[in-house]
Amino acid sequence: MKTPEPSNHKAEEKQATAPKKRVIDPTATLTSPGAPAANGKPEEKPPFRVWTLGELRQLKMPDHINLVGDFHIRKGANTVLVGGWGLGKSFASLWLATLGAKGEGNWLGYKVHRKFKTLIIQTENDQWRLNMDSLRLKLPENFNEMVKIVEFDFGQANLKDEKVFNSLRTIVTDGGFDLIVFDPWNAFTEDNNQERDVKAAIRLVMSLCRGMDPENAPATMILTHVKKGRPDDNHQGRQNAEKAAGSYVLLSNARCVINYDPFTNDITEKRVIVYCTKKNLGRDPGGVTAWEQVDDGFQEIVDFDYEEWKQDAKRVKEPKAALRLEHLHEAMKDGPLFRKELGKRLMQIAGVTDSTVSDYLKKDGGKWFHLFDISAGLLWTLKPEYRPDAGQAEEEEEE
Repeated sequence: MKTPEPSNHKAEEKQATAPKKRVIDPTATLTSPGAPAANGKPEEKPPFRVWTLGELRQLKMPDHINLVGDFHIRKGANTVLVGGWGLGKSFASLWLATLGAKGEGNWLGYKVHRKFKTLIIQTENDQWRLNMDSLRLKLPENFNEMVKIVEFDFGQANLKDEKVFNSLRTIVTDGGFDLIVFDPWNAFTEDNNQERDVKAAIRLVMSLCRGMDPENAPATMILTHVKKGRPDDNHQGRQNAEKAAGSYVLLSNARCVINYDPFTNDITEKRVIVYCTKKNLGRDPGGVTAWEQVDDGFQEIVDFDYEEWKQDAKRVKEPKAALRLEHLHEAMKDGPLFRKELGKRLMQIAGVTDSTVSDYLKKDGGKWFHLFDISAGLLWTLKPEYRPDAGQAEEEEEE
């Protein structure tokens, strides 16, 4: 009689209770998110698609994809508007929404191609500022449903809060919007510009549209401030995109970047200069145009000459303050100093910034100073040949 093989009860039990792995064939035709599959459970769509070059050649881009300009604002893609504080970015985005409601016009040099519906997620301006702007723009009553504004209490735009996120997602997915504006960006990153946090914020913003058909997913526009400027900033051309505050991740994610610069630094200035510094679809980035804010929107400055403006800006730019030997003498008149105190004195005496002092000491500190390492830190003292009593005939100045 054949002896029966022993059964491995533990192995069978482990196999029976182990979770079954779900394998998705990316080339298979899947049902829309939430629709029942063959087993009665909702089938999720993978976050990617697989194409052959032949299939891509057969695609026909729908006319409704391009909303503004030469794909400067297009459905399913993110545009970033970069501008300083108090220049009217919020008003410009609201003006864009009213032009989209009418389906015509020119937004800061970019043609509006068709009617579109806009949702502005506003985290900074309260109802009274919004009231003032809405009265200025005079959008006819029959277009009211084409522009919606979510007004957050200040500091409460936390997309990590599940209730907040789900409420916004319902508005986005059910509202039939063509464009969603996030104003301003730092409210969604909690003023944290670390790469990891910016990536997380972008994922949350994009997740508001997750699962929507790519052809019908709305365009998004992020309004962001500029970085704190340095006296030696000399951005040119595409480098101007780097003025945007926050991690480079914000710019790499954007399909289009539009810069929105002040005409002058006068606090009453109502004119801006607009130009595109990044665009990944379409052939025409557009030129550099100038606009003046008026009661019901913006008016183009038709005789604007960008090259002439740049030359004028160079002429009126204040010369960078420089440190000279006389400043070092005055700062060191009471003897050696630690770096922190030396920096403070030079800033007060020469009227320069902390960054100017830091750059100067990094570049020329070894030329002028001896450094002594004592228990309390590095002590700075002028070299004998550069002290006031050395009879230096000619002061050497920083180039």
